[in-house]
Amino acid sequence: MRAIIVIFLVKIFTLGLTFSAFAAPSIEGESFILIDGKTGQVLYGKDINRKLHPASTTKILTTIIALEKGNLKDTVTISKNVPLVEGTKVYLREGEKISLEKLLHAAMVHSANDAALAIAEHIANSEERFAKLMNIKAQEIGAKNSNFVNAHGLTAENHLTTAYDLALIGRYAMQNPIFRELAREKVYDWEGEE
Repeated sequence: MRAIIVIFLVKIFTLGLTFSAFAAPSIEGESFILIDGKTGQVLYGKDINRKLHPASTTKILTTIIALEKGNLKDTVTISKNVPLVEGTKVYLREGEKISLEKLLHAAMVHSANDAALAIAEHIANSEERFAKLMNIKAQEIGAKNSNFVNAHGLTAENHLTTAYDLALIGRYAMQNPIFRELAREKVYDWEGEE
């Protein structure tokens, strides 16, 4: 075994490879993190505890709560609030009936804010109550420097999290096999009434 390691090291050096090939990448984000998915150990990061607006990464927590508290076969009736949400949409209409499963695809693949709001209202009867569930779940996961006020991630004054907290939330979510399937999807053909 020792001979194999020595031969391997000799080949690396004779090929002219240097360890500078393993230098840290250049990342210009305000904050970022790289963790070991199995252990949660922080491998690399910058300002990992700086509170920032999470934008659509909010939908990770929205989706995991829906998977844990809802039933994919549930039929969701779209409220009058849902079509009014700003940003990315799948153009849900008031009174439209859609399965929770289909809304989760829209939220994760299309980043649809209207789908995220519909999910929140279905699970908790209001976005405000859903935000309370989000904050409870974040605390349970260990995301102690976060405060969520909506299910979609549109910028709001007190809607804040950190790179570290998002990494914890993402790591937790990836333990759910249905979430992993949703996160893996690149395309989801949407057919709605609008």
